[in-house]
Parts: sequence; structure tokens; C-alpha cells
Amino acid sequence: MQGAKGKEPRERHNRFLQSLNALSPSPPKGDNGKEPWGRLGRTPQPHALQTIWGVGRLRRSAGFALFRVEPVVSVARNRPMILRLVLICVLFALSIGGARAETRVALVIGNGAYRFVEPLRNPPRDAAAIAKLLAGAGFDVTFHSDLDRRRMRDALRQFASKAERADVALVYFAGHGMEVGGGNWLIPTDAALASSADVEDEALGLQRVRDAVAGAGRLRVVILDACRDNPFVKRMTVSRRSVVPGRGLGRVEADAAEVIAFSAAEGKTAGDGQGENSPYASALMKRLVEPGVDVRRLFGFVYDDVRRATAAEPTGPQEPAVYFPRMGGEDVVLVEKSAATNATTTTMVATTTTGNPPPAQTPDLDALAQGDFQIAARIATVEAWDAFLERHGTGRYAVWARAERGKLAAVLPTGRPEGPAGQPEGPVGKPDRPASGRVEETCGKVWQRLAGPPATLSAFDESCLRPGDEFRECDVCPVMVVLPTGRFRMGSPPTEAGRHDDEGPQRVIPIHRPFAVSKFPITVRQFQSFGIIGNYQSKTNCQKVGGTWTQFVDKISDPVTCVSWFDAKAYTEWLTRHSGQHYRLPSEAEWEYAARGVTDESAPSRRYAHGDDEKSLCRYANVYDLSAKRAFKATAASIECDDGYPGVSPVGKFAPNAFGLYDMQGNVYQWVADCYSALTYSVPIADVSAHDFANCGNRVARGGSWGKGGVDMRVASRATTAPATAAITIGFRVVRPLQRTP
Repeated sequence: MQGAKGKEPRERHNRFLQSLNALSPSPPKGDNGKEPWGRLGRTPQPHALQTIWGVGRLRRSAGFALFRVEPVVSVARNRPMILRLVLICVLFALSIGGARAETRVALVIGNGAYRFVEPLRNPPRDAAAIAKLLAGAGFDVTFHSDLDRRRMRDALRQFASKAERADVALVYFAGHGMEVGGGNWLIPTDAALASSADVEDEALGLQRVRDAVAGAGRLRVVILDACRDNPFVKRMTVSRRSVVPGRGLGRVEADAAEVIAFSAAEGKTAGDGQGENSPYASALMKRLVEPGVDVRRLFGFVYDDVRRATAAEPTGPQEPAVYFPRMGGEDVVLVEKSAATNATTTTMVATTTTGNPPPAQTPDLDALAQGDFQIAARIATVEAWDAFLERHGTGRYAVWARAERGKLAAVLPTGRPEGPAGQPEGPVGKPDRPASGRVEETCGKVWQRLAGPPATLSAFDESCLRPGDEFRECDVCPVMVVLPTGRFRMGSPPTEAGRHDDEGPQRVIPIHRPFAVSKFPITVRQFQSFGIIGNYQSKTNCQKVGGTWTQFVDKISDPVTCVSWFDAKAYTEWLTRHSGQHYRLPSEAEWEYAARGVTDESAPSRRYAHGDDEKSLCRYANVYDLSAKRAFKATAASIECDDGYPGVSPVGKFAPNAFGLYDMQGNVYQWVADCYSALTYSVPIADVSAHDFANCGNRVARGGSWGKGGVDMRVASRATTAPATAAITIGFRVVRPLQRTP
């Protein structure tokens, strides 16, 4: 994109060509009355005259090329005119040279959604902030987040071609990195790294990044905020002594005109930070683009800022490292003092937008309507089309939407709620209820129990529900299963294999009031309904591999993932407004009661809902099994069974528990309402209320996921993470408090 100043040289160039044609005398006519040779700007005809070579624009104001000026009369007779042309050419070249601006390009990557270790919260947010900062300083920025190895490699290859045409090239990477065998490696989101021997196949070497910036003419900068405490190191097996993985990044030697900066010193780790950005990213945002500052002083200021910000850390202050080549006494600046005046010519490419994204162009309204139309078509309910038409009431998509709505309304039976199109896969309905059409006298009124699709609760009084009944309160509401009252023993006994201290001591929890739990985890289709009808857009720093949950809309029967605790809570609040009934996230106690499927406190505490046998888990849960091990070529031990799904599976594909609930273990973790505390079980409680308190740091997720083994599948296992975390392995389900049932 070029501003007004970028157009001036081109306009001067065009005026110059016009002036050359005006200066040329009219050529003699040929025998046919036509010009025997062309004038400037036409195709020259063969002629024995000499050629004058001048200078012209080559590319993006970065250099000059030669163009030809064909004289139309004899050189001997027109020497004064030719000298005038040469003078004009020289003056034009000088005018372009004076207008030339330095070309700066940047590649910014933030990886947080790691599939085989705990996600990182800040890197995508850090990268987005740095990208925005560089764009404002005149860099042509390419921004990515959460890239697997293939896409990281592609991004570097594409950037290398841009760097070859630039004066300054910069790469910023935030995420996990490590030193193995003397080499530094950046870790993509899909790396498993079960062994140090896997590094070359699954990670990208620092040298590849250095090669990507090598073509820049004046200055090359590589910044790695990748020294975080690395969970891969703790679990990797070592193939040989020479490739022992280190905790941080190792020392490097910078080449001429190259600067390499790390967020921590050699072999040390850097903090992810408790705020919006890491300490290192915060310092860079303050210092990186100060115009006219020598890079040695610039990174010295960053060093000072990070040390001050981390001085109170128990392990001591964080000390960034920077590696320079030998430099002379002249300043080497990243951003010239005049850069601010050229910032308007910068372009931004954000291929995966997360956090606070760089500025985007104005969206195409027709394209927005098309996207919403596709979502409404997948939901395929009258309500969804009504919501679409409220947002897009005119245009061709509105015409089509009214037609689709009319088709649905025409086929809906009188007095019956519309059934959802694309019913989530898995069994629906209870076979142990009276057959379709049978009328029972219950609670003093007559209502009809229907086998197959669950009843809509508005068709009868809530107090008529019995344990095991299923209902749905609206066409886009989840199917709910009524749970009985009872008492159960929460937590794990001291003798349970794989037990953690925060799972005890065990305590008996009474369930005084019945409640209903969603039969399946909330699906992509149901969350889509929330998006279009509730007009909700997640503000979460989404860490699903390849982008946000919205990029996986074709898998409508999968559990929705990449939703934060805040997203899940917002869904329950919308569902409450939409249905007119109270929905919320389950408490930890409610979730464990539902997962265990027992109502008697004397029942033995099993590791899993179905028993203690780990190898039988594949019948009941989507876990880290042999199929996942094969698919990801992992060497980490898996459960010795095969569930058929290396990754996430549609809901309802595995056997239900004793309460008729599906996917209570495995497939995806499930958010619960509670704040996490290691001492939760030490505090006596009289009911199943969630533990919540001010300044809640982390929330709890239960149930394990498709990427977890037997220890994490245990019913008592508790996982904890920040409520803003959104990962491919975390979803949720909902509960609905009920009146006392018969």
C-alpha cells in the first residue's frame, strides 16, 4: 500500500515521459505516410541510430533500472537536444533517490496452543502486540499464531523471499524453545518430542530462522521469547549423552549485520508473566521501535526493564541475552527517526488472528452475510433463520433465508417443537420409558411420554420429571438427563494408583435436590446457535491448532473446544435467557457425582466410572491410546487399547455411564464452576455448591481428554488452568437445577 508520498515519484516519472515525447521533433514521414520508427512509449522500429541509456524505477523505490530512449533524428544534427535529455534523466534519477524510503519487513509468530503439553497463555497475545507495534513503526508485518511445523516452515520460506528485497528483516517468535545437543530449536504446536532424537523431525532449528532473514541488506534481527520453563524437557527420554536437552536456549554467535536476542540468559528460563504480556514482551513493546536508537542501547534498555520487572521472583531476576557481531563506532538503528512519517505505507497480513490483532481492513458486508448464512443453514432451525434475518434483513441472502425459514415452518407439526437438524451423533432417548403414544396419569395431570426424541419440558410440568428422564427446553438447547438424589464419596482414597494430594481427604457429599446434566458435552452445533442467535463473539485468545473453533464448523457433532471458562459461562447465561430456565456450569461435586454414577456412599471408590481396569477404558472413553500413538508417531507410553479416534471424536460414540451420560471421561476436559484450591477437600461442606472466592486465579477442569492417559482419566483427577485458557482439549457441559421430583 502506498501513501501520497509513494505516488509522487511515479507521477513525476509519467510527466517526464510526456516531456520527452514533447521534446522530440516530428519525424519525417515514410513512403507510406507513416512514421518509420516509433516515438518513446511505442514499440521502436529497427534503426541504425545510436541509443541513449537512462535510469528509471526498478522496484518499490529501492533501486534503479535502465530504460531505452530511441532518438528519432540524427545524433549529429541534434546534439543539444540529446544533452538536454541526458540532463533530464540524471535529474529524474536524483529525485527518485532522494524520495527512497528504507524497506523493513517482519515475521511475528506466537505459539501457545500446544497439543501435548499445557498450553501457554501469553505468546499469541505477545505476538499480536509486537506485530501491531512494528506495523505502526513502518514495518511490513506478517503475523501468525499457533502454527504447526509445516505451517511454520512455510511461513519462514515465504518470509525469506520478502527479506531478500528489504533493508531490515526481523523475526519475533514467542512460545516454547529449547537447546538440544548444542543447537537451539523452536517448538511448533504439534510437536510431541517424546525423545531428544525427535527434535530434528518435529521442531525447527534457529538456523532456519536466521536463513530466513539472511537476504536483508542492512540489518537482520531475530528475537526469541522462547525460554519458558519447558515441559517437554521433563518428559523427554535422552537418546545419547551428546543430545541432553537443556532448560533454556544456548549461546550463539551472531554474523555480520545480525542481532539475536533471547528473553533469558544462556540455559535459563523466562517467565510467561501474570499480566496481559510476558515481562520480556512488555519491555520490547516499550523500547523496540524507539527511532534513532542504536540496537545495542535498545536491548540494554530492555535488559534493565526486564530485570526490574522480575526482581521479586523467587528464582531471581530474569536476564535477557543479546548477541551482536563486532560493530564499529557508528550507530546501528532498527528504526530511523523518519520512520514515523512512512508508517502509513505499511501493510499488515494476519493469517491467524488472536488476542489484540493488528488493524484489519473494513469487512465485506456481503461476505459477512454469506458466513452467517452458512452457519444458520447448518443449525437449520426457524430460530436460527429469524436471528439471521434480524441481522441481515436485506439482500440476496435475506431472500434465500426467508425461503429456507418458510420450508422449515411449513413442515413443523402443530403443537410440537421443531427438532434439531443434524442431531448429535450417539443415542438419544431412553428405551426404558413407556412406548410412544402411551398416556400416563402423573402428578395430577395427563401428559404424554415419547420414546425416541426427548420431550420438550414446556409440554409438561417440571415436577413430573423422574430420574433418568430426558428433556430439551428449546430446539437449540442441549438434551438434559435427570439425575437422582443420593449421597456419594468424593475424592480418591490414599491407596488409589496415580492419586494426587489435592484429591483428598475423601468426604461424603449429600445430593439433596435433583438436577439435570447435559447428556453430552456441548457440541459445535450448539455453540454455533449461541453465536448466531446470541450474537456472541468470543474474545478469548483462542489456542485451537489452526485458529478458532469457528474453523471447525463442519464437525458439528464434535464437542466444542477452544473455549475459555468465560466463554462457557457466557453460554450458560445466554441459555438461561433463551430458555427462560436457569442453566450454569456444574460444581466439582456435581460433576463427580454425575461421573461416578452412584447414589450410595458405601459404594466402593473406583478409579474409573466403570471400574479399575485401565485397558477397558477404550470402551468408555476417547483417550491417549494406540491409535493416537500411531497417528502422532509418539513414543510416550499410551493406554494399551485402541478406541479408534487418535484425536477428538463426535459425542456419544462410547458407552454411557450408569446415569446415561456420555463422554464424562475422556474426549475433552470439561470446565466446572469452582476456583481451584489444593485445600478444597479439607473444608467441610454441606452441599454441592461450587467453591468460589475473590481473586480467583485458576479454575478447575475435570474428566481428562483424548490426549491423556489412565492417571488423568480417573474420576477424582483434578486439572487446573487459568480461566482465559482455551485449548483443543477443553470443552464443557451444563447443569440445570430442578424442583423436587417424585
